[in-house]
Formats: sequence, C-alpha cells, structure tokens
Amino acid sequence: MEIRRSARPVKTNTSVGEGNRARRVKEILAAANYGDKHFDSVLDAGCGYGDITLGLSNRYKITGVDPYNKCIEDANSTRKSLELPCNFIQASAEKLCFKNDVFDLVISYNVLEHVDHQKEMIKEFSRVLNPGGVLFLCVPNRYWILESHYRLPFLSWLPRSLADQAVRLAGKNDRYDAYPPSWWQLNRLLSDYFYVTDMSCFVLKNISKLYEGPEYHNRFKYYGALVLSNMPAQLLRIFGIMFTEAFIVVCRVKKVTI
Repeated sequence: MEIRRSARPVKTNTSVGEGNRARRVKEILAAANYGDKHFDSVLDAGCGYGDITLGLSNRYKITGVDPYNKCIEDANSTRKSLELPCNFIQASAEKLCFKNDVFDLVISYNVLEHVDHQKEMIKEFSRVLNPGGVLFLCVPNRYWILESHYRLPFLSWLPRSLADQAVRLAGKNDRYDAYPPSWWQLNRLLSDYFYVTDMSCFVLKNISKLYEGPEYHNRFKYYGALVLSNMPAQLLRIFGIMFTEAFIVVCRVKKVTI
C-alpha cells in the first residue's frame, strides 16, 4: 500500500531516549491524572515508523499497528537492532485485528485525519479497550491557519473541491487527502464511546516544555501557541478550541464490567 502524500510518518533516533512524541504522550497522560496508572497492554494505532511504540517500549507492553508495509518493516528493523520489547503488525486502525477488551491504553497520534471512516476507527478503539480503558488522541485542528500537512494557509477551511484545486495549483498533490476535524466534529465522533478530557489548554500552557526540540522553535505553530498561552484562562479556553494547531484529548471509554 502506498503512503498517502499527506501522511508523513516520523522516523526518530530512539536510541538516545524516549523520543519527543513518546515523552509528550507520557507527560500529558500524567497531567490528565493517569501518570500513576499501570497500563498492562498498550496499542499504538497508526504507529508509522514506530517512534512512539519504540519510545514507550521499556515502560509498557506495547504493540504498534500501521497499514503501510514499509513503515512496519523499518519499525521492526529498529526494534531488532535496539533489542526493544515491543511488537509491530501491519493492520488498519479502521479494522483492528484484535479481540474485544484487550488493551488498557490506545494511542492515536496524528492518524484520524488520514482515515476515510473516522467513526469506524473510534468505534474500533472502544471495542478493543478494556472497561476503564483510556484513549490518547492527537489530531490537527481544521481551523488552524496554516494547514499541517501541505503548509498552505487556510487550506483545511475550504470546501473539499476548492481544497483539491489549491493543492493541485501548489503542485503538492492531485487532491487534498486529509480530513482534520473541528473541535465540534471531534467531540461528536468521540462522545458516543468516550468521556472526553481536552488537554489542549495544558499543552498550550506548557508548549516550551512539551515541544522543546529546536525543530519546533522557528515554526508558526510554536509562536502561535505562545500567544494563546498568555491569554487569561477563559479566553484561552475559547480561542484554544478554535485556533490551536492540534487537539489533544485523553478519553475514558464508556464501557462497564459485566
């Protein structure tokens, strides 16, 4: 399967530590009061080249899945060379190859916007989570000014036909192949299956700590977050939902033990 142009899996040098995204997941889970929770089994759904799976493999029993064979091959090669205790499986997050109630934590980091059947993927996350299980989800905001994948201003604001034309005129692809939600769309997707805790304001308030690598500090995202983070709490909540680059939520599954 060919990787979508908008999907840019992240390669990382995991040998030097947990990696930026893995550490970020851990710190945000702690801020959501799950820092001391022991997750016996973890799924990284849409793991790409495996930076999060590899980075958390010494902390959790973790499995990474991704539909792209090249990503899984590279991730397995890194796992073997570093002798890390994790697994990688080629599979779609829209139709997971696991039984019901097998994971305590599902991580979905910049995956939802690349999926054609978003509701089905969220339903699958709910299905494979144990009662009391947790979903960590990060997804770009449709109303962020500079679209996250093609770096074209206001691209995701446009109707689909105009967005396709803009991407073609910029010579970046033959169509706009990402589907980032607004906050309200994301809430509707999640609310049937999860109790949602929005962590975006926490991220904005701690942007320098959570995004400390030099690759972030010259980006519009970083300076936009700094402006938002200095707003009073009430305004931050309103403008953060509307204009943050990405939403990060930590959700508890709506499932009870029978």
